Amino acid sequence: MKRLDNVEASRSGSEISLAESFKHRVNQYLQRGLKGVDTVRKLKSQIWTSVVTVVIVEANDLTPRDQDGILDPYCRFRMGNEKYRTKSMPKTTAPKWLEQFDLHLYDDQSQLLEVTVWDNDPRKDEILGRCTINLSELDRETTHRIKKNLEEGSGSVLLLLTITGTTNSETISDLAAYQQQQVENEREEEYRSRRYSILRTWHNVKDVGHLTVKVFKAQGLAAADLGGKSDPFCVLELVNARLQTQTEYKTLSPNWHKIFTFNVKDIHSVLEVTVYDEDRDNKVDFLGKVSIPLLRIQNGEKKCVFNFTIPFLSWLAIFLLCLVALVLYVVPLRAMIFIWGVLKFTKKLVRPHALNNNEILDFIWRLPDGEQLVEYRELKLIPRVDSDKRKDNKKSHRKPNT
Repeated sequence: MKRLDNVEASRSGSEISLAESFKHRVNQYLQRGLKGVDTVRKLKSQIWTSVVTVVIVEANDLTPRDQDGILDPYCRFRMGNEKYRTKSMPKTTAPKWLEQFDLHLYDDQSQLLEVTVWDNDPRKDEILGRCTINLSELDRETTHRIKKNLEEGSGSVLLLLTITGTTNSETISDLAAYQQQQVENEREEEYRSRRYSILRTWHNVKDVGHLTVKVFKAQGLAAADLGGKSDPFCVLELVNARLQTQTEYKTLSPNWHKIFTFNVKDIHSVLEVTVYDEDRDNKVDFLGKVSIPLLRIQNGEKKCVFNFTIPFLSWLAIFLLCLVALVLYVVPLRAMIFIWGVLKFTKKLVRPHALNNNEILDFIWRLPDGEQLVEYRELKLIPRVDSDKRKDNKKSHRKPNT
């Protein structure tokens, strides 16, 4: 009886251990599946914060590892999930590539750029050296000339690296969450109205204003995939600030519902809205683009420099004309010419490092020409007729049978 009890106890123990191991495997499988779902959701809602432009210039003093002493070097670099490579240069130890690539920098990924130099061999590619660049140590909006010595080999690589894109002043938020926070939005509007009031005109001259763009959806996009669909996402650019929406997969009518916030430094800037198609090989296809000058964004009305039908510009012109007439009446013309001559010839002595800039010519240079006016013109929307109305119209136009 004791022997049978021991056998039964061993069987029950093995069954419990098998059940626990099976349960552990099931949990691992489910966790793996959930992780996959999280990564898919993350990729669909992931938004890059900056663009890293890399120009691979050249490499020097590469040492061949084969006995024949012939090198066909090429360069690979990787940041996060993005990988690129240059063309291979035949039979040289000092290749000159001069190729440019754009990578995207995310908040939750490593900011290390890995650069490796390889030898293109028919049998198997061999690594010639590697180096790592920490992007968090580099300044934004500046082109850096970086020359790094290769580890695990000899030689060096020269590249130009620029980090451009968003700053702390640009933000992205969801449209539904923005509409729910009505109280906070009203407070922000009151703060901005006080911040950009006429009394604070000379407080911060470079801070021109505040731009909020609501991106709802797109319709009638071109099919870029083989299945007749696209994976579109929208990119908004204002000077050096770049923001983008999430990618909507397998659709020609994406709904993004995002709000973008920009700080305007120049009222003559142009907002560029571009729609791309995302591919699996980390490439994008162009689907469409529209350019919107900020001068034309004025409460739904067009604004032109020489359009004096706007009351503000009319009163401003009258005030300036009266001021000029008063100055010419009080101050003699000879005195004005004398003062202008003194300022002209003493400018280099008083301000030797000042730039020779004319504000009037600068203002005229910013006025759009004919080609820009054609490019920036507003496109008229094509009126859409519902299918039911079309059927009714077809029935009404049919002649009765006789």
